[in-house]
Amino acid sequence: MSAPLDDQVAEQPAPSEDRMVDTRFVAVIAVVVLMALFAVLVAFDRVGTSSRNAPAAAAVVVVDDSRQLLYAWTSAGLRGVVLLDATRDTSFVWIPPDSVPAPAVWPVAPVDLQAVYREGVGRENVVWVGSKTGILRSVHYLMTPADFEAKVSGGRAVGARGIAPDGQSVTANDEGYLRYLRASLPPDLGEPVVLNVDASYFVDGTSEGLMAQLGDSLSDYRFITVNRATDATDVPAPARLEAERMAEILRAGVSR
Repeated sequence: MSAPLDDQVAEQPAPSEDRMVDTRFVAVIAVVVLMALFAVLVAFDRVGTSSRNAPAAAAVVVVDDSRQLLYAWTSAGLRGVVLLDATRDTSFVWIPPDSVPAPAVWPVAPVDLQAVYREGVGRENVVWVGSKTGILRSVHYLMTPADFEAKVSGGRAVGARGIAPDGQSVTANDEGYLRYLRASLPPDLGEPVVLNVDASYFVDGTSEGLMAQLGDSLSDYRFITVNRATDATDVPAPARLEAERMAEILRAGVSR
């Protein structure tokens, strides 16, 4: 006959000290492994940030239009960078699929979509093309206070999403590409930033006003373009002249 249940429980040996030590050892090893994994992830993030290609020295390049702007970015070897775009034009228009040439022979030859996008670049889609071809990772639009307020008011009127409750910023997410609208500099991004100054900014803004917004941060930019926006019908000649003056101010600033 088997022993009563109480006797069976009483007969179970107590956990040995060696087993308790083994358990503690396994727990310590698990913590060490997790800490090592975390350190590796942090290291990969830092390497990824530092490896995003940007020119080693600041430069100020004046371009005439969107096609030249994209060429300047490409020639500079920019990849996966953050763009600060001083502008009033926040267009982000995609190139439709029907612009991709249809295959005329079999077997179908591969299509270089990046070449198609670059060929179709224009005023309304240059930021989209820059994002789609891997040049830009995210975009921060820097607008004059008046232009930004008009953008926020118009967005609220149509129930647009992404407007911060305090009305100080707007976030847009198109195809996973993040764009932010502000009337002030974004927070420190912890990596080199590419600056583009578009002539449309000077429809209502001034070089002095933009420099006040930029502050003493010119050393934070690894590449600077000034776009005269000759392909924009809504940018008057005086704004383009002001853009040229801004280019001289920026050149003087980065050479200090």
